Amino acid sequence: MEFLRCVHGGDAGVSTFLYFPFAVFNIASPILSLLYGITGFKIDKLPTAPGPAAEAL
Repeated sequence: MEFLRCVHGGDAGVSTFLYFPFAVFNIASPILSLLYGITGFKIDKLPTAPGPAAEAL
């Protein structure tokens, strides 16, 4: 499977531990998504105020 060779850090001569600090958000994203899904946390939309700015949308 040649297409899988691009995902290995060893092929580029980079240790996994060297690029681990740059992958923090990649690791945290699924964890936070599960946490938000379980707890029901969400960001509510603000109500729009009537006026010329709301009509422009």
